[in-house]
Amino acid sequence: MVSFVISGFVFANPDTLIKDTKKLMFIQNVWITSCSCLLFLVIRDKPKIAPSAVSLQDPGRRNLALIMREVFKLRSYVLLLVVFGFVDGSFISFSSIMSVLFSHYNIVG
Repeated sequence: MVSFVISGFVFANPDTLIKDTKKLMFIQNVWITSCSCLLFLVIRDKPKIAPSAVSLQDPGRRNLALIMREVFKLRSYVLLLVVFGFVDGSFISFSSIMSVLFSHYNIVG
């Protein structure tokens, strides 16, 4: 979300596209690196409470096919998967179309 907002401020002048792209990449890298470093300080290797029942099992006993079959039996999970996929796909399609419509210049590479 932040990168979409930043890119609107960075790409103001089409004449300085390459310089602005490098500036945007630097800003995004600083942002991602700072967030990642904070997460490394907060997230522990072995939390007190297990994140799921599967994480309590022995890694040798886990069977991905059985686990995925059980997950897809959950109606709420499948509904969430479909809704999120629809929203995400719609957003990506809409933003791709809008970027082509509103771009003042094309980058051919």
